[in-house]
Parts: sequence; C-alpha cells; structure tokens
Amino acid sequence: MRQLGYIFVVLALLSHFVANGQSRVRVSTQIYTDTLKIHFKINEYTLLPYLNENRKVLQQLREYAPADYSDNRFHYTFNSIEISGGASPEGPYRWNQILSRRRTEAIYNYVLKHNSNLDSANLYTKFIGIDWEKLYEQVLVDTVLSNRHEVLEIVGRKDFEALRRINGGVTYRYLFNKKFPPLRSTWAVIKYDLTPIVSPVPKVREYSVHQVAQKQLHEPQIFPREKVVPQEPEYRRWQIAVKNNLLYDLLITPNIGVEVYLGKDWSLAGNWMYAWWKRDPQSWYHRVYGGDIELRKWFGERDPLNPLTGWHIGGYANIITYDFEWGGRGYLGDRWSWGFGVNAGYSKNIGKRLNLDFTLSTGYLTGEYKEYLPIDNCYVWQVTKNRNWIGPTKAEVTLVWLWGRW
Repeated sequence: MRQLGYIFVVLALLSHFVANGQSRVRVSTQIYTDTLKIHFKINEYTLLPYLNENRKVLQQLREYAPADYSDNRFHYTFNSIEISGGASPEGPYRWNQILSRRRTEAIYNYVLKHNSNLDSANLYTKFIGIDWEKLYEQVLVDTVLSNRHEVLEIVGRKDFEALRRINGGVTYRYLFNKKFPPLRSTWAVIKYDLTPIVSPVPKVREYSVHQVAQKQLHEPQIFPREKVVPQEPEYRRWQIAVKNNLLYDLLITPNIGVEVYLGKDWSLAGNWMYAWWKRDPQSWYHRVYGGDIELRKWFGERDPLNPLTGWHIGGYANIITYDFEWGGRGYLGDRWSWGFGVNAGYSKNIGKRLNLDFTLSTGYLTGEYKEYLPIDNCYVWQVTKNRNWIGPTKAEVTLVWLWGRW
C-alpha cells in the first residue's frame, strides 16, 4: 500500500508540471514581409516618379511608419527594412556594381529623409550588382523563348559575352527589351515578426499592413540618433580626350583637338590645325590654319565607363585662313573666314583608352578671298571675292586618346 501511495504522488507531481508546462509553451515567431519595388532607367540611379509605378511606391515609403499592430490572429512587430539594388547585364562589371550601390543608396536616403521616427539601425543595404538570379527566374517561366534551356545554361554561369552572341544576337535583343528592364530596380523589403495570438492581448493598432504603410503615425521619437548614410569609395567622374583628325594628316595638315566631358551626356571640344608649306621654283603653296569649337550631345546605348562613345550630334563655330596655289591660280584668304553649322557622328571604342570617331559637319562658311596668278616669281592679284558656302564643311576620321577616370 505504501508503494502504491508513492506512485500516486509521483503521478500527481507529473500532471502538475505538465499542466504548468502547457501554459508556458513558447510561441514560435515567423517573419512577414511586404516588398516594394522601385524602377530605374538604364545606366541611371536618379529617382524618377513618373517611371512605371514609382510614384505610388515612393508615396508608400514616404508615409511609412514603423509601428507594431495586431489583428485577430497575429501580433506584428516591426523588425527592419532591407534595401537591395540590382542592375541588368549590359555594360562593364565594375559599373554595374557602382550602379547597384547608387540605386540602393538613393532609396536608403529617401526613406530616412521622409521618416524621422525610423531608426537607421533598422535599415540594411545590399548591393546585388548584375541580378543574374532574377534574370534566371524570368527566363525559367518564359514559354515564348524557343532556346530557353540554352539561355538558362548561359545565365546560370553568368556569361555575358555568350549571351550576346547566342542566336546571332536575336535572343539578346529579346532579353534586352523584355527581361532586362525589371532588373534595373531596387527592392525595399519591410519585415515584421509575426507572432500568433494564443491568449488575449491588447490590440495596439487595428490597421492592415498596407494601411500602416500608408498612414503616418505621429509618435514621439524615443531613441533619436544621427542617421548614417552608407559610405562608398568616391569616384570622380571626369574625362578628357585628345584628338587627331587622320584625314587632315593625309593632307599634310597637323592638327590637334581636346574634348572635355561635361556630364549629363554633354561634351565641349576645341580643335586647331596649322600648316605652312612652300616649294620653289613653281611656287607650290599650302598654307592653312584655324580651328573650331563644338558642343556635343551623346545618346544611344553607350559604354557607361566611357561616356565619349556612341552616337552624337552637335553644333560648331569655326574660323580659318588659307592659301592654296599648287602652281596655277591661287586662292588667298588672308582674313579670317568664319562659319557655323551642325554635325553628327559615331565614336567607337577600339582600345582601353582609344576611340575612333567618324563625324560629318555641314553648315555655312563666309569670308573674303583673293584670286592670284604666279607670274615671273611674283604673285599677281586678279580679283577679290566673297565666299558664301552652304554644304559640307568638315569630315573627320579622328583618333581619340581618352584620359581621365570614370
């Protein structure tokens, strides 16, 4: 009987601990996320509200408040915001890394600027660079792409050059137009700790996640601290090009030019040429000197690390004097002739710091000149005229040496 009594005591104690243990079961915490996506234009990291749904998303970020709230089933505790920026796979690797960082930083600064009660310690940044993973996901579900498996294999090994060559460039153009734009984005992932409610708890807020994101809760900032912006190496963006027109060289006319990149796809160039040759006894003359100044606008798909590449258009103004004779009737423009016009061309990168530029200029040239004849070792003046020329004024096949850092 005594042993049976011991057994009852042990069972009673076990039932007591089990009952108390069930009332103290720790409820596991899950993560709830709300993702916002901001789009960017190719090779840019400036926030553009008019692009896609950016205006709506930026408004949500601007009015966001990091508050805890509850509904009938869960309690939501604000955890953090993770901001990650990506880029599409065109252009050099180093530029895409910079582009990814700049896009991330743009959203980071935007969130801190418009949310005074958000602690920077709860903001995390991630720089993806080329977002090969999301490109793989897009291609994986694409039923239109006939060579999808081959493309997936190339994307999996991150081979940009092979991606450009596949199917003679047809596939790359399709990806460029359809798949690359969504990769030029930054994602703001808002994280909440999600705890199931197993006992009555006071409800802090009765808002949904999206309502919280759209309603500014004016609460005092309990722990104010200085907002820290993520730092990165500073890249001074400047470039100067030294140029030589090879067509002038063929005409025995030394020349040199300098072009300075101004930013925002604009550049300013100045060119000068000088030649003074004479040969007796037939008096073979070749004298010319002058120059021009030119403002260019660059556009199209260009190398992000070399802004002075690709298509360009511009306007120019020039001055020139000349004396051409070659043993017959001579033409002497000993006073400045001047002109202006427009030009267009294309600059192609042929080396690490070398470009080859093709440009054609057309416009208006005017000035006074004299016609003369070489007679008995003298130059006999014949007539003075005014030149008014409208048409092609300059052709360039220019070797460009690039100097600077981008």
